Amino acid sequence: MRNPSACSNHASPSCAQEQIPEAVHWRRRQAFRPLKLLTSMLFGFVCVVGAAIGIAKTDSTTDFDRKLRSDTYPRRPLSWVPTYGVDRTVLEEIDFGRLHAQFLLAWVISLQHNAYSRGYARESRCFEALRAQVRADPNLVSLLEALRDRATSGVTANSAEISCLLDGWNAYLGNAGLPWYVAYDLLKTARGGRLYTRSYRVNKVVEAHVSGKPQHLRILVRVDTPNVGELFFGEDQR
Repeated sequence: MRNPSACSNHASPSCAQEQIPEAVHWRRRQAFRPLKLLTSMLFGFVCVVGAAIGIAKTDSTTDFDRKLRSDTYPRRPLSWVPTYGVDRTVLEEIDFGRLHAQFLLAWVISLQHNAYSRGYARESRCFEALRAQVRADPNLVSLLEALRDRATSGVTANSAEISCLLDGWNAYLGNAGLPWYVAYDLLKTARGGRLYTRSYRVNKVVEAHVSGKPQHLRILVRVDTPNVGELFFGEDQR
């Protein structure tokens, strides 16, 4: 039996031959380390891609998304409907001529000013004056408050709701037999969305046939006096 101390104290040829295989194995293991690392990285990448594909195939549609895609879910705001019944006695107490010619016009003009400077205070004063004119009718008060909320938070973003509210204003007064009508425009400008209105007194409603179909035409008289000209057919300032 060979003495172990003999190999440690004397570098004999037989000891060198025994150490060569271990060195070769170590070098081989080091040579394969990059390949093992690359293999591990590729395996991890494949696992991540597989998980991503599995998540993509999973139905992550929410109830809101399904309702939004369905035909029964409204894609635009519903028409404004009054909460309370129409009280003609209350409506007769409101001076709609002055309301349309002065107070509604002043409030719409105040919306054109910068809300972060003096525009906010002016808009608040004009709206309070406008709301005071209809304070006897809770339906019109509710409508104006909703209109102000949409108009001051963004005309462009809330254009559909603003249209429904102004159409509701016209329908409410028309159904009550009151001869007033508000035309409006919702425009995109360099300074953002803008709301413009034109108020009229309805002198007469006539029926005409267009392409064989009956149409109701309003004969209007402008009651407000802003610097918005009307040069198109159908509405005239006179």
